[in-house]
Amino acid sequence: MLKRKLTQRSTKKEREAEAQLALSQREAEAELYRVQKDAEAQERLAESKRRQAEEEAKGIEAKGRAEAEAIRLRLEAEAEGLEKKAEALAKMDKAGIAQMYFEVLPQVVAAAAQPLANVDSITMYGDDNSSKMIGDIMRSISTINEGSGMDVRQLFSGLVGANITGNAIGRQIKSATVEETVTNSEVISE
Repeated sequence: MLKRKLTQRSTKKEREAEAQLALSQREAEAELYRVQKDAEAQERLAESKRRQAEEEAKGIEAKGRAEAEAIRLRLEAEAEGLEKKAEALAKMDKAGIAQMYFEVLPQVVAAAAQPLANVDSITMYGDDNSSKMIGDIMRSISTINEGSGMDVRQLFSGLVGANITGNAIGRQIKSATVEETVTNSEVISE
């Protein structure tokens, strides 16, 4: 009986040990399954982030290419405009160039006069101040001539001459029109 009891105890302990072993194995398998699932989830997350980063990179690249293309097209258009402007300037005579010059002249004068905007008054002492001022103006005109490559004095005289000539021609056209109208009226009344 003792033997039997010992055998039963031993069998009971063996069964308990086997049960404990089976439980430990199931827990280990469950832990392994959980770790595998976590690893798979991490892999899926990493793959998703990689794809997202690739898509963002493609988007940034496409945006960069589009911006570069827009800049290229804008610069080409500006270059084409400058070429056309250069062609037009090459065809332009002195009067056209003078007109352009005088269109921007107020801006140039305004910019040159800006430092004097806060001056209340200028007092000149000594003799010949007015002639000195005229000399300074003439030197300034010479500087403009050198800087722009245009003879401002000649432009002024040309414009004054053109204006006088234009007025004379206008008067001649007007008087010719009046004479023609009078002549036509006389023909109709006869």
